[in-house]
Amino acid sequence: MSSAATGGRAVATAPPPAAGAAVAPAGSALVPTTVPAPPAAAAPRLPLSADVPTALARWQAVLAIAVVAWAVLTAAILGNSFDKTRTGAEHTGQLIRVHEIESNLFLADAIATNAFLVGGLEPPEQQAAYDAALERVTSLIVEAAEAQPADRAVLEALNHDVLRYAEQMQQARANNRQGLPVGAQYLREASAQLRSDTLPLLDNLITYNEQRADGSLTGHTWVLVVLPGLVLLLLLGWFNQQLAAIFHRRLNLGLVGAAVLVAAATIGAGVVIGSLGSDARGLREGAFATATSLSSARTAAGDARSHESLRLIARGSGAQFEEGWIEASNRVLTEIEGDRDLENLWEQYTAAHEEIVAADEAGDWDEAVALATATGEGSASAALRAFDERTSAATADASRTVADALGRGSWQVAIAAVATILAAAIATVAVSWGITQRRREFS
Repeated sequence: MSSAATGGRAVATAPPPAAGAAVAPAGSALVPTTVPAPPAAAAPRLPLSADVPTALARWQAVLAIAVVAWAVLTAAILGNSFDKTRTGAEHTGQLIRVHEIESNLFLADAIATNAFLVGGLEPPEQQAAYDAALERVTSLIVEAAEAQPADRAVLEALNHDVLRYAEQMQQARANNRQGLPVGAQYLREASAQLRSDTLPLLDNLITYNEQRADGSLTGHTWVLVVLPGLVLLLLLGWFNQQLAAIFHRRLNLGLVGAAVLVAAATIGAGVVIGSLGSDARGLREGAFATATSLSSARTAAGDARSHESLRLIARGSGAQFEEGWIEASNRVLTEIEGDRDLENLWEQYTAAHEEIVAADEAGDWDEAVALATATGEGSASAALRAFDERTSAATADASRTVADALGRGSWQVAIAAVATILAAAIATVAVSWGITQRRREFS
């Protein structure tokens, strides 16, 4: 009965263990356990947001702003170089004008003092040369005042001194024509005033404009214009990697196109700035240095000639003027060092001057005056005239070289700035297009 009951009872069976459930060993209590399922894949993320479309929109704006910032910074650096180049040409031109004012003023003094040795009515060609030199001085002062307003106050004082010098020299020449000894005193006073009052004004103008010109020819540093471009390229490259990790595409054509434009504009701007810096250094050590040195040499040559004539005007008691001649001659030699043509011309004049000094020291004043006023070949006047013509022509050539080089540099900088702005505009469109494509794919 019990067997039948047992046989008629439904036998309960345990269900098979579920997948992942641990089966307890025999004889142990059954404690069901489960293995946790692997976590679901993380949603794609972009920096600043877990919402990919929102993050893409934000980074599109960030990159567009970065491109604009790069363009503005690069254009500003190029604009600074453009301004330096333009003002460098202006300051160099002003410096050459001041040097030419000084040269012509001392040339006029040299002509006047030499003509004074003749006595009576001076030779017409010397009078014409003297008048032309002073007229050139006056016109250059007017040009300089118009070109550089910062120099006007000093130029006004300079013009006043030049007029006073011309008046004193006119009195000296008038008395000399009449054979009056007082003319020599007027001449000495005019020459002394030229060196004591007028020369310091010219030296100040030269110093100020040299500093301005030198400052304009420096500061062209290509590294400054390259750094912003490198930073932007790094940012574009980094963001391209972020997109590649999410969308499984190695390159984003929009970002690549923008990077190519930025790289090309950066390289172009760097080359232009580097070229400007190299040209500026070459000008400072070449044409610019030549123009200023030869102008100074021309001025010193006129100063030497004036001291030579003042020595003879003093009639045997003017040996002290020889010290001034030696000082001026040393300045000439310093400024023309290395130019064999000019050194040869100055040696010819020096030899003629030594003959004049020898005759004066020997007591033959008439012979010394004859040598000093002679104009034929081999004379002091001929050698000095050749020296003046040579230095004047070389100074003009060097000045044109500086102006042409700086003018070309200005155009190069302007073109680079325009190219940078255009590249930035196209790069901004490229970035927006490239990110927009990914936003559409995600949606």
